[in-house]
Amino acid sequence: MAAHTMFDGRLQLYRRKEAGPWQAACRVGRQRFRQSTGEQGLERAKERAEEWYLDLRGKLRGGLLEPTKPKAKTFGQAAELLLKEVRVLAISTRSPIYIELMELRMNVHVLPFFQDKDITAVNKGMVQAYRVQRAEKTIEKTTFRDEQGEIVRQGMPPARNTILQEITAIRQ
Repeated sequence: MAAHTMFDGRLQLYRRKEAGPWQAACRVGRQRFRQSTGEQGLERAKERAEEWYLDLRGKLRGGLLEPTKPKAKTFGQAAELLLKEVRVLAISTRSPIYIELMELRMNVHVLPFFQDKDITAVNKGMVQAYRVQRAEKTIEKTTFRDEQGEIVRQGMPPARNTILQEITAIRQ
């Protein structure tokens, strides 16, 4: 693979294939950038790479270059991994019913609320919001009304132990 450096090694030009176009790579503001120059000739590729690199440096100085953050894992991805591990690792120490109920709790109640949330965003406040929403839904589901819409029997929130088990699943 042929390679050339420019700007004291801060910009690299390289070619993956003998007949392919030249590629440019650099690091600007703690970020790595790569781009094809689209040129077969070395001199024209150097000109295009230099323009591209200087444009990136100008954007950095002007504050137009957005820093890229690593893509955060969602709660749903972490929960999927947890359930997979629990099925395998807890089978020798836990009852199969425990594992089945944990999966059920996660799939029916916890994941619909937390599924797409960033894992780092889950905190005490969000867990409290989950508890409130869970209680409201359960009360609504278990409240019975007559034909006139009058409440015959008021619903109850989930049992304290049920909520604690769900919070334990969230923490795990």
